[in-house]
Parts: sequence; structure tokens; C-alpha cells
Amino acid sequence: MKKILQPHRAEIEKIKGSRFIADIIPVPNLVEGMSELERIRMEMKGASHVCYAIRIHPDLFRFSDDGEPRNSAGLPIFQRLDSLDLVFSLCTVTRFYGGVKLGVGGLVRAYGKAASAVLAECRTEETVFREELSFLYDYADTATISSFLSGYSDLDTRHRYLDSVTTTISIEPHQKEKFVQLLNERTSGRITIVSDD
Repeated sequence: MKKILQPHRAEIEKIKGSRFIADIIPVPNLVEGMSELERIRMEMKGASHVCYAIRIHPDLFRFSDDGEPRNSAGLPIFQRLDSLDLVFSLCTVTRFYGGVKLGVGGLVRAYGKAASAVLAECRTEETVFREELSFLYDYADTATISSFLSGYSDLDTRHRYLDSVTTTISIEPHQKEKFVQLLNERTSGRITIVSDD
């Protein structure tokens, strides 16, 4: 997976009088992505459509045609993000209507071309998606847990000390099941996974 390093904007040549302006913006989550989308809409007042795709990770994404025919705008934008395996990214394509209809095929090509243009110009870097995992245990198991965690050099670890200890780590999704299994084995099942619900 990749993430972009900074926002970028590109505009393609007018198509039958319509302008297409594309923006790519790094965003950490959906909430901030939607906030950036609103900022673009405010900046582009008078635009006919502000279509977008946001991809936080492979299973968390949104896209919208913003009034254009179904799947003629948001989907082509999303497909560009997906094909580059970009995450934590918002791509918008703003259209200022030029007075001539383009048809669904023309729209698909125009929105896809604008998204491709901005993505071709932005710098990216490899990134690893991580999930948070929290587990609860008694103070008596602190040394055992600390010893176990020391075998993982790449975990971002936080602890909360109340009546018991809650430890939160960030971990790659494919490692999660094995990590919990090994942790349960090490503590003889004396941990409790804290649900995100």
C-alpha cells in the first residue's frame, strides 16, 4: 500500500467546454476526509459537481457521483486510487459544466483522466496499515506481558493503569489472530480482549 506525501492539484484540458480540476489530499480517516471534501466544495463554489473517492484502507472507502449519472464519476476516480493501492487518500474531481453533455462514456473518461492526471504528479511512499488491539489483564501479569511484547520491535504500545492494566497496540491486520493466540498461550488465557464496539 502507498500513501501520498502532500496535496496536489491538476487540471486537464477542457472537454467540450467543461473544466475538470482534480485534487489529491492525504487524510488520516473518513471524518477528516469528509471535512476536506467540504473545504474543496467551499473553495469551488459555482462548480456543477464535486465528485470524489476516498480510500482509507482496502476495506474502508467511499465514492460519490455528486449528481452525475450513476458510476460515471466517483467510480472511475476510486478505480484510480485502487489501482495504485493508495490509502489515506481523498481524490476529488470538480467539474464546471461547459454547456455540452458528454454522455456517460465521456464522463467516465473525463473523470478518470482528471484523477489520473493528478495522481501522476504526486509523490507517494510505501505504508503499512495497522489496526489497534486492546487487551486487559491483572497487574500480576505485567512482567509476563512486558516480556512477551519485547519480542515485537515494531508495536506502538500504550498502557492505562486502573484497577487492572489495559494495553493498546497497533498491529498489522494479518498478524492479529496469531498475536492473540500466542499472548493467550503465554498468559494461560488470563487476558481479555477489549472490543471496539
